[in-house]
Amino acid sequence: MIEEMIAYQKELWDIVMANKQSNPMASIRAIESLHSLTNDIARIVDLAPSMAGGDSATSSQYFPS
Repeated sequence: MIEEMIAYQKELWDIVMANKQSNPMASIRAIESLHSLTNDIARIVDLAPSMAGGDSATSSQYFPS
């Protein structure tokens, strides 16, 4: 699930960069979606250790210290 969300992030960044000059509204909408998606990923990463019995390996895989 998190891998899919990270793939969405990459795709949204591609949209932002491709439309920066030619279609700024598309970039703005993609940035709004990125913000929401990033918050969702952060919540999942925060919950992962408690769901895995306190194992922090999941969070460090995606957000190394």
